[in-house]
Amino acid sequence: MPDFKKLAEGQIPTTPPFTTRRSIKTAAPAPVDIHIYSKSAKSKYEIYKKVIVKALKRTIKVWSRRDNKLKGDCRILQRNIRLIKSPAQIGDHPTNIEADESNWIVSEPGNIFCITDKPYSMCTEIAYYLSVI
Repeated sequence: MPDFKKLAEGQIPTTPPFTTRRSIKTAAPAPVDIHIYSKSAKSKYEIYKKVIVKALKRTIKVWSRRDNKLKGDCRILQRNIRLIKSPAQIGDHPTNIEADESNWIVSEPGNIFCITDKPYSMCTEIAYYLSVI
């Protein structure tokens, strides 16, 4: 119980959900900024709805088995999550969900790509990490 007392008295710092963010740069001669977001939850789309859409301030596209707009994200006009169905065309490059090992999302409009190290279909994982390039 001493930990609960310290927490109640504000002696233990707490991190609110959806706010963990870290920025790094690549080591290339022309470095690329990379922002890493993480959270702990079972929902596979909450990080996009509550963090990424707000950070990017644009619509994002996410791989999905269904071709639809994510209904919970219509509160912010012009900033939605669109679930895109395989196969897809990015610029002049055709791709599909089976061939994509990086599990990406892409902003609309724009060329901001996001990748995650966890497959979207796995709800049993606790931590989700996402990098925005």
